[in-house]
This record gives sequence, C-alpha cells and structure tokens, in this order.
Amino acid sequence: MNVPTFRYDFSKEFLNHLIDFYTMYPISDKDSRQEKLAFKINWDNWKSQNDDLILQEHNRLLLLGFSSDMDHKMYQCIRSYIPKKQKQQKLQKNIESEKVVNKHLNKGFAKDFLKNIDEFIVQNLHLGKKPVDLFQLYYSELQSPDQPLVSDRLKKTFQNRYQNIKTNMKTNMKTPYK
Repeated sequence: MNVPTFRYDFSKEFLNHLIDFYTMYPISDKDSRQEKLAFKINWDNWKSQNDDLILQEHNRLLLLGFSSDMDHKMYQCIRSYIPKKQKQQKLQKNIESEKVVNKHLNKGFAKDFLKNIDEFIVQNLHLGKKPVDLFQLYYSELQSPDQPLVSDRLKKTFQNRYQNIKTNMKTNMKTPYK
C-alpha cells in the first residue's frame, strides 16, 4: 500500500547550505525595509551561485513526487523554518545551562568549609557585631585577589549559621559543632 507524501523535506546537505546562508544574512520581520532589500539581493546572489545545487535538490524532490514551486519552498525555509529551529535550539541551550547552574547551586557547601565558618563565628561572637558585619570580616580574611565576588548563597548560609550558633549557645550554654 502506497502512503501519499504530503511533506517533502530538503536533504540534510542542502538544508545545511540554507542554514549557512541564513547565519550569514539573518532577517526578521522587525528588520527595516533597507535590510530586507539587502537580504533579497543576497538571496538572489546565493541562488545564482548555487544554481547546480538547487537544481540537484529540485530533481531529487521531483523524483519523490514534489510538484510545488522550489523557490517558494526555499524562501519559506529561510524565512520561517530555520529561524524557528535556531530559536528552539537557543532556548534548549538556555534551559540546559539553567539546569547545570541550578544543579550546581543546589549542592551544599563542603562540610570542612561549613566547619570553618562555624569556628570563625564562635571565635568572634564575643565582638558583638551584627551577622552582616561579622560576615564582611570573615570574607575579608577569606578573600584573595583571584577569588570571585561573594555569592548571596554564601552570605545567607553564614547568617543562618550565625543565628543557629547564637541560639544554640544561649539555650545550651555550650559551643556547637565540636
């Protein structure tokens, strides 16, 4: 049983040529009239330079049963399919990079590092400073020129540990984490 074909796709090789053209001369609906005119001129030049390639692809599609306008199909591909595909790929990359960042952010600090914070807090609690000021003191001792700026997560962790230690010391009258 023969199933009729309603969609005729370009070969991967031909599609790669179209993608290459689009990356060199991207266009959107928001472009000015002058930019659209430049695109049209570049499109006509590309078609004349790749006439053999277009003819070869057209013949391949004709053998499969394609009977529509090849120029229109290529233009639709350049104007709709490729920009949409690239937008989806960019979105997918952003989603994947967010997953990597979130995965990294959800990891806790190393136990040794947390113990170091706790020891610093216990040693300097007698200064009577606010958690924010004590954190600035801690960070100034910790920071070296090649280290990145402080993260909000580190600041929040420090302040939470400060409050836990202070509360624990008031209720138990002993130093925690030892």
